[in-house]
Amino acid sequence: MMNKDKVYHLVAGLLVSTSALVVGLYLGMVLVISAAISKEVWDYYNSGTVDGNDIVATIVGGLVGLQLIT
Repeated sequence: MMNKDKVYHLVAGLLVSTSALVVGLYLGMVLVISAAISKEVWDYYNSGTVDGNDIVATIVGGLVGLQLIT
């Protein structure tokens, strides 16, 4: 079972990817990847931790979102 944090990342990716309806599919996915990496950079500078699995969870959510809208 996923922990809450990964679910939040998945949902964030899903929500960001819905921007693809406005900006296009490829740019929507670029936004998802940028958001995922930016969040981990933020975490690094604020708490000193980075979790690659959070990036993966956000991207997976983005991919799910793209599948739902295409």
